[in-house]
Amino acid sequence: MGSVWPLVASAVEGVEAKTTIGRTEKVWIKEANAILEAKIDTGTLTSSLNARDVEVFTKKDKVWVRFVVDSPDGKPIKIERSVVRFARFKKQNHDVDRRPVVELGLCISHVYRITEVNLTDRQRFTYPVLIGRRFLSGNVVVDTDKKDTSTPQCREMSKNN
Repeated sequence: MGSVWPLVASAVEGVEAKTTIGRTEKVWIKEANAILEAKIDTGTLTSSLNARDVEVFTKKDKVWVRFVVDSPDGKPIKIERSVVRFARFKKQNHDVDRRPVVELGLCISHVYRITEVNLTDRQRFTYPVLIGRRFLSGNVVVDTDKKDTSTPQCREMSKNN
């Protein structure tokens, strides 16, 4: 029986080492140097960002995208990133939505990660950012009874200014 306890203790220690966040959090987006409201969604694989004026173009024989993100005070932030891939999403009317996916640096609490984010129109939603499992996996535990548990505090934030 004594040999079981170390296994249980190490499993608990592993969980405690992860950051606990709530169902909504503030997220810092490195490329925009802005903090936005985000909904945490463990049922979604790839994170999404509300982007407008999305324009796909070619730069040095690679596919890039230029888009605008609105800061919390409503100011437009223009961003250009290379496209990692295009994701296909089925709409309710059975049409297919093709979205560019880019890599962005995101910070929630003290967890910073470069992750895939698809660009879409999220204006009808409460939160401009949806955080999926690609960002969450291995880093955080989501407590759905909590919300807005912290502010972004990553080292990378000071490097961006």
